[in-house]
Amino acid sequence: MGSKRRVTMFARPTEQSVGITHFLTEKPQIHALLKHRFSDFVVQEVDKALRVVGLKSVSVDNHLKFPSTECQDADIATRFTNAESSLSSLLGTNQFEELRRVMCGAVDAGDREGASFVLPRDDDKVHRTEVHKAIKQFLPFLETGTAETTDGGKAVQIQFQLKGQGKKRVKSDSHGGAKHQKVEDSRYKRISFHQNTWPSNVPPFLHFTLAKENVETHGAINRVSKLLRVNAKSFGMCGTKDKRAVTFQRVSVHRVTADRLSHLNSILPPSIRMGDFSYEADRLKLGDLSGNRFTIVLRNLNGNLEHLEEKIQNWKTNGFINYFGMQRFGYSAQIPTHAVGIQLFRGDYGAAASLILQPREGDPTVAATALVQFEKDHNFESALAMLPFSMVAERSIIRSYQQNGLNAHQNAIMAIPRNLRTMYMHAFQSFVFNCLTSQRLAIHGPKVVVGDLVVVPNDPETSSSGVVPTETPTEVEEDSMVGEDVDEYRNKSVRLISNEEEAALYALTDVVMPIPGCRVIYPQHSVGKEQYQQLMREHGVDLEKIEAKMSGDFAVMGGYRSIVCVPTEVNWKTIQHSTLDEDLIVNDLDRTNGKPLPADGSDVMAVESGALTSLRVQFTLSSSCYATMCLRELVVIDDPERERKVDSGVTDEEQADGANPE
Repeated sequence: MGSKRRVTMFARPTEQSVGITHFLTEKPQIHALLKHRFSDFVVQEVDKALRVVGLKSVSVDNHLKFPSTECQDADIATRFTNAESSLSSLLGTNQFEELRRVMCGAVDAGDREGASFVLPRDDDKVHRTEVHKAIKQFLPFLETGTAETTDGGKAVQIQFQLKGQGKKRVKSDSHGGAKHQKVEDSRYKRISFHQNTWPSNVPPFLHFTLAKENVETHGAINRVSKLLRVNAKSFGMCGTKDKRAVTFQRVSVHRVTADRLSHLNSILPPSIRMGDFSYEADRLKLGDLSGNRFTIVLRNLNGNLEHLEEKIQNWKTNGFINYFGMQRFGYSAQIPTHAVGIQLFRGDYGAAASLILQPREGDPTVAATALVQFEKDHNFESALAMLPFSMVAERSIIRSYQQNGLNAHQNAIMAIPRNLRTMYMHAFQSFVFNCLTSQRLAIHGPKVVVGDLVVVPNDPETSSSGVVPTETPTEVEEDSMVGEDVDEYRNKSVRLISNEEEAALYALTDVVMPIPGCRVIYPQHSVGKEQYQQLMREHGVDLEKIEAKMSGDFAVMGGYRSIVCVPTEVNWKTIQHSTLDEDLIVNDLDRTNGKPLPADGSDVMAVESGALTSLRVQFTLSSSCYATMCLRELVVIDDPERERKVDSGVTDEEQADGANPE
């Protein structure tokens, strides 16, 4: 900006270009299609108690409802009773009772400001007008508006008025923006309010299962938060999940009743469902999971299938190289994510900003046009009007330039949300890990050798010689670490293998390689600290400066990562079918949405046998592992996801920098 920046040009990332070069066994010869359909890739969170998260029910059990139809506010209870006959005939009995339960529940929970109820789609304007008038007449403490449904229709939205006259209430318009409406109903002043009256015997956090298909985790949460009219920061989760998949994960939200959340299932599209509610004492946070369970269909297997079972058995026993997957570096980005990280480590914020503002393959046409045009004319208003809100980094940079000037590059980078900003730096750390892990395996092979680092449980009685406890980071420090590896090594130590006898005590799955940063030690063999320094110097990054920077906005704490992982609870089934696009498996989201299920109760559909062979494989991985890197050891993916049209070169998992199941 300001003056033209000259930055290094990069090619679109490939596995080889980001250090993914080796296999534990021979390279697979069987080819397959991955994610040919979203439903071919199912991810289920595994919680700390090793329970696999699914979706059993979207209804609310009676013991979770408070109240049913009674209300602690006598005036509101009386008004609902008096309105029952008229509103039941207008809305339908079920909708009226649901409205009463949600609104009375909000009163008793002290959550009137957040309460919102959206009626089913109603494209009859005359009927909607009657509803508006009836609510105003019988329930004057409520106000109504017209909301746009997810399928483009209209519906009546009902919510509490704010206390007092003339206060402004923020309401969502059909484009997700905001507009203000004054409250002028003097009758409202007669209604008493109970603030902070969440029942003391009910834990403050509602936990629920979020099931989604082809929806980003944060996109789903934002949609729900707008309907509830609560801040998206009220939600907690253990990690984000893939967009292009069917995923199941636990989410928490503070002081929202199960009734209110369950009601949204009738408003949201079938691709988002919520259920299995429970009230808990604690908020869910990143890392509160043990792993992820995958059910994946590899379609149209080609190659020598005679040895498929043998290949699967070897994969099941020996595992795979625990590379950071291609998501970390951007599927379709002409500018890899780690290239931006390199510039940040160098302190060249102008170059970093210039790279982020480069159009990427897969960007919406309007967005690509906006970035190209902005480079030419620096028209801030035009660019911001054209860029979608999902392009957070680009919008943040342009807005900062607008406010601070085109040469204020560090300000522009600092305007990017911290988790997204650190993601770029983590990507370079991941690149270094991949490259040095490949080098270590190339030189020393799949065995433990003297000079390796192994991870062991902390033992207070162990002498400090050769044992370095891993740090238990503070909340601030966690954001500076390569997120998904933070929790895995808590309460563990890293030991340096000093002799052959000691090496014989450990397996390759115990060996870790450092992720460069502060507070880590390095192997003491031919792939040690010197090799880390050399690789980073080749990209203009000084490891010693990184190690010296223990705090601040661009400090990175580093960590450790296993070089080999083994999938657990593996099972598989080959499926013969006749057409490439037919449904082959079902999941809990299908069941919830009423899809016909296999008669035998399995997850594999009954299909007509044909010439095509596909593989349904199930396995569980720890939260730090990538399923695509796991599958890479088994088959050659003919249609990698990065070759498809995708929304951006950065996935929602990387933006959140949480547990990365893919």
